[in-house]
Amino acid sequence: MKIPGIKNNFGEAVEERGLDYYKEGRVKNLIVDGDVVKATVIGNRKYRVTIDLSNDLFKCTCPCNFNCKHAVAVLYELRENPNIETADNLNAQLAKKSKEELIFVLQKILVSEPRFRKLLIDSSKDIKKAVVSLDFEEDEIDDSIEEIDELHELILKNKDKLDNLVLLFKKCFEIYEDYGGLEEMEDSMFNMLEQISKESKKLPKKNRKELIQEFVDLTSNFDFFHDSIDDKGLNIRYSYNT
Repeated sequence: MKIPGIKNNFGEAVEERGLDYYKEGRVKNLIVDGDVVKATVIGNRKYRVTIDLSNDLFKCTCPCNFNCKHAVAVLYELRENPNIETADNLNAQLAKKSKEELIFVLQKILVSEPRFRKLLIDSSKDIKKAVVSLDFEEDEIDDSIEEIDELHELILKNKDKLDNLVLLFKKCFEIYEDYGGLEEMEDSMFNMLEQISKESKKLPKKNRKELIQEFVDLTSNFDFFHDSIDDKGLNIRYSYNT
């Protein structure tokens, strides 16, 4: 495993703070899946760090977003810990379990982490219920965003993709507006808008234009969302509040 250089990617002050975080044992749940490394780092709250080893891309859910002390702490953990968990190891362990053992393990996980119950959803109706009941906790924002992303993935694997994506984005935007903007949610919402634009191309042009116009109007007070909306050939009307 080729670990990105710390000195080449981070300033001295960030490196020192990241090293302190590593020494304090703040890096949790680190796992390597191919070229992608994921971990949780405990700072003012829990932050999720993702590192793509193939291109030295660092991403964090902290306000800094990238090249931060949390990413440095994860790199030190990668460098110094010889017993890093990998997805291949997990798969090998699971492969040895019987069906009954796997059910037992899954039950334990679902009891201790109820949010994973959404992974058992197998119908569009259930997805709608999960979106409507989506609860957002600002003091646990990373868990809330992870739940939103999991719902997004489930929607893409199920039928009624467009209807459910529209419902999910509107729910997220309602939360976003209530808090006066939440930067941590924006990447997830950008992805939703891009997928909505893609799925809407299956509609008749008139219906597609009405839908895209609705989202342009909905997000007019946060017009940077418009960059994720594909309105090519629709002659959409833009109006901005000043």
